[in-house]
Amino acid sequence: MNRKGPRKSLEQGHVGWPNKRHLAPKSEEKKMNKLHCKLASAVFAIGALWGGSAVHAQDVRAEQAVRKADAREAARAGENPLLGTWKLQSLVYEVIATGVRSMPFGEHPNGYLSYSLNGRMYVILVMDDRPKPRDLVPTDEEKVKLQGSMLAYAGTYTVDGEKVVNHVDISWNESWTGTDQVRFYKVDGDTLTITTTPGRSPFTGEERRSVLVWKKVQ
Repeated sequence: MNRKGPRKSLEQGHVGWPNKRHLAPKSEEKKMNKLHCKLASAVFAIGALWGGSAVHAQDVRAEQAVRKADAREAARAGENPLLGTWKLQSLVYEVIATGVRSMPFGEHPNGYLSYSLNGRMYVILVMDDRPKPRDLVPTDEEKVKLQGSMLAYAGTYTVDGEKVVNHVDISWNESWTGTDQVRFYKVDGDTLTITTTPGRSPFTGEERRSVLVWKKVQ
């Protein structure tokens, strides 16, 4: 048996197990693994810090934008005391020719008036004893009474000092649509008093002036 063959093969590493020259030192491998872990942790920490700073900056900018919008809205509200929604307290008609006063919508009329920041307004008034139809579909007679016991319109508006002009683009009475309704107003705390210019009543046709008192809805 030739003994040199196997020894040569063993020395050159040609048998079924690796020789020492083919194995990496375990200590060096551990060092490399620790270094990779430290680098990965550092990269993650930097990314988190950078991302957190970006998110915080976005939050700050968003908060500043909200504050600016609130400031602008408050400034506009201070310039325009009509802004908001108002509930009707009383409505008095005064006939120009005689000075006679009346309350055609009753002692406790109901209604709302609103002026918004976007330049639009609406108003709706109804009598305190407004008739209620007996069925969902009112009769012709009931329709006439319902029409004659309310007032409503909407549109844009322009404020000029203590005068507001309502530019009507829709109304309960089509003859008002497309007209400018001039009103003079006075605000005292949460009370708004509006006086109309002399004009024909849409109900009686008489020349009259109306005084409406409103309370702000909180």
